[in-house]
Amino acid sequence: MKRVIIFVLYMIMVLLISTSCNLNPANKDQFDLRDTVTVSVGEKLYENENLWVRLDKITEDSRCPEDLQCYMPGRVAGQFTVGGWGSLEILKFATDTLNSLMFTVPGESDFPDGSTYILTIIDVSPERPDLENSIPRGDYRVHFVLEEGIVVYKPNIYLYPKMISKMDVSFTFPQGGNVTVSNPSYPEEWQNIKVNSSGKIDGQHDFLFYEAALPDKWQYEEGWAVKQAGLKTFFEDNLKAYGFNNREIIDFTDYWIPRLKNSPYYAIYPQHTVKIDEVVELNISKNPKSILRLFYVIKDIPEFEDMPIPMIPEFERKGFTVTEWGVILK
Repeated sequence: MKRVIIFVLYMIMVLLISTSCNLNPANKDQFDLRDTVTVSVGEKLYENENLWVRLDKITEDSRCPEDLQCYMPGRVAGQFTVGGWGSLEILKFATDTLNSLMFTVPGESDFPDGSTYILTIIDVSPERPDLENSIPRGDYRVHFVLEEGIVVYKPNIYLYPKMISKMDVSFTFPQGGNVTVSNPSYPEEWQNIKVNSSGKIDGQHDFLFYEAALPDKWQYEEGWAVKQAGLKTFFEDNLKAYGFNNREIIDFTDYWIPRLKNSPYYAIYPQHTVKIDEVVELNISKNPKSILRLFYVIKDIPEFEDMPIPMIPEFERKGFTVTEWGVILK
């Protein structure tokens, strides 16, 4: 009897060791960022030894079978766990709405917020065969892309209605993203705000402030290389050329010039209204007549670089005007 018990315990230990090896494979470089990756339920894949993704479960499959015409297309919903540098985060997805998932891990980073990533669901297979039969759990495959995200720091939104007005302000992130910091508190205190013609919000704020984690979908083809000593003059002239007023320019330079001291030169890539709208949609219930949005992607460079100079579009303040500036540090 003792021999039987010992043998059973031995087999359990072998099974546990084998399972552990499968969950934590020796190869911890199984895919690269921006690859299209396929994962099955229960499978754990490593981008590197510190960053991994596991598909935990599929919780819903209401998709319309291929050979039927359905009023609603349905969806697949499920859950991932992602791990990085000792942290774990649960990501719940649904293919009809939540197919881009943002998460942050406290890894090696130049910024106190940690490293931000975006996991985007590309497809789920196989197709649902019919309405009566479900797909076995082990047959599901989710195809996804994992890429680095970035943080846009301290965007200020200035509102100038022609008369005292109440309005709601919100964001949509069509490619994934989320607000990380805000003042006043987003989204609750961005609803039914009262703004006068000088831009004062609820009698106390000069602008709406936020920061957001976003996918890196910005342009890096056109910009300027600027010496550190000339940054203040550059931004004063450049912001004015885009259409910002004196108060908005002073707010920008007062905040950012003291923070840009670590490099002899900076590469500055402007992201104008149309490009920003592709990543962060600004929704205002009282429709503005003029909107100016400008993010600068700013990157340390050791020496001057020649690069194509952007065209600065004309901007005219007409009627209810909204302006916004922000910075992305690379």
